[in-house]
Amino acid sequence: MKGLGYMMEYFEKCNGMSASAVFYKKAKFNMLESHQVTFETGGSQFFMYCLFALKDDDNFKFVFGETHLKAKPANMASRVK
Repeated sequence: MKGLGYMMEYFEKCNGMSASAVFYKKAKFNMLESHQVTFETGGSQFFMYCLFALKDDDNFKFVFGETHLKAKPANMASRVK
């Protein structure tokens, strides 16, 4: 993706089994901040969010969030929470 002009912000789960990432076109956006928030202390479930600004207009800022939730049907209540 880097060869196509994309950058990545990446956070790996504490258990090392998977990760979450946000890709963005570096010619169009500046990433100003990134954060990882764990749902439970010591847990491996989290979400990440990044604050971006348009390169052409630093006054236009937005937040993009991403999470990777457990997919099995037994985890439905946890996903809804």
